[in-house]
Amino acid sequence: PNPHPRVPMLGYPCLASSHYCYDQLGQIRWKPTRKCSLPPPQPFWMIFCGTSCKGVGMGLLFWTTLPLRTNIWKERVVMAITVLSVVVSTSLLVKKAWQMPGFETWWEHHECWGMVLSTAPWSANAILYSIRRLAATHATRYQPRDYEYQDEDFDHRAYEAQEVKFFAYLVVGTLTWCSFLLLNGVFAITHLVPAAVLYSWASGVAIGLGFCIFRLGRYFFLDSKKTPKTANIHNEWTLNEVYHEWTLNVVPLLAIPFALCIDSLIQWLAATSIYLYTGIGYFQAAWTAATERQSSIYVQNFEAQVLAKWTWSWELVNQLLP
Repeated sequence: PNPHPRVPMLGYPCLASSHYCYDQLGQIRWKPTRKCSLPPPQPFWMIFCGTSCKGVGMGLLFWTTLPLRTNIWKERVVMAITVLSVVVSTSLLVKKAWQMPGFETWWEHHECWGMVLSTAPWSANAILYSIRRLAATHATRYQPRDYEYQDEDFDHRAYEAQEVKFFAYLVVGTLTWCSFLLLNGVFAITHLVPAAVLYSWASGVAIGLGFCIFRLGRYFFLDSKKTPKTANIHNEWTLNEVYHEWTLNVVPLLAIPFALCIDSLIQWLAATSIYLYTGIGYFQAAWTAATERQSSIYVQNFEAQVLAKWTWSWELVNQLLP
């Protein structure tokens, strides 16, 4: 039975039964559509924890001390692990969605495909790496490049190596967005974008909240460390070195709430749009998608349906690892 049978305050009735059911083995399965049988979805608070873990891990592992040094092997290994986890997780999700049997129409398969791929942390990976690239570009804008300028703390080889690393941030972020559009672009057109427009109040709250937290964090954590500029570019770098170092390292951490909001919004829009197309009602679809993710059901089935399955365990790895 549906534990939330009515939309609060408005009183609109929702479906009497939930989207959970028992399979032949007696395990609880989640069926956002009639033929799409999936493990119980993560509660939103677990999505928050997973994305926060990824963002903080990236911040600590990619922490860069200025002036730049040549030790960048750690960052290369982390980026390689990220790319590997994304490729493996995405491949398993695509295989799972492609091989699901029993669909009577292309539309049913299309909705299940979109729901499965929308659960992957595409936006978290893309946003965190893209913001890190923007922060790196801003932080090193005043880095002295004049080879005649001698400074025992400045390593030109380190600067050139870091430029390659900063470009790699952009590549990883861009490839993630492109992969999402390539694999799930049709679902985005038919479901995510229309739902984002129809539920613009929810989309606006999520995006606005994430952006406001980012801007407030930047104001409190960075502006207080910015020192007055001078006419000499080398002196300017010296005076603002703390500010630039914090920009390089702290700005990506401040982007974590924004990534959280976008990641949760995409998963909520995916389920809401599917429910809305079944005709259960505008507010009923939004309320059901927001309240059906039950922690007790997810925890009870975590070992059997998540850890024991390659597809969902690798998705968890992709969600947690930097």
